[in-house]
Amino acid sequence: MRSIKEKELESEIIKLGHRYKICDRTYPGSPDLFFPDKKVAIFFHGCFWHYHDCKIFKLTDIWEKKLQKQRQADKLNRDKLRTLGVTTHSVWECSWDKNKQKELDFISDLLFLAPTLLKH
Repeated sequence: MRSIKEKELESEIIKLGHRYKICDRTYPGSPDLFFPDKKVAIFFHGCFWHYHDCKIFKLTDIWEKKLQKQRQADKLNRDKLRTLGVTTHSVWECSWDKNKQKELDFISDLLFLAPTLLKH
C-alpha cells in the first residue's frame, strides 16, 4: 500500500505539470515515480525500511542483515538504472518531513535539467 507521503509527493509533482508513471515495474527497483520523457526515476524511501543514516536504530542481528540487504538492493537498482541512462533521486522520509519544498524544488530542477544530464 502506498503511503500518504508518497501520494502527497505525487500530487505535488502533478502541480509541476510533468507526466510520470507510478511504480513502473519495467525498470529495476520499480521507481515510485518514473518520468519516461526525461528518463528520471524518483524513489520515496522510508528511513527505517531502507536503513537511512538519519537515525540510529537498535536492531537485532536478523533485522540488521535484512535491512543491509535492502540497502544493497537499492544501490544495485540505482546502478542498473544509471547504466540504462536513467537519472535517479531518492527522497528520504526524514528530508520530506523536514523540508518538503526543498525536495520539490530539487525534483523540479532535476526534471528541467534531465535532458542536458543525459548528454554527458
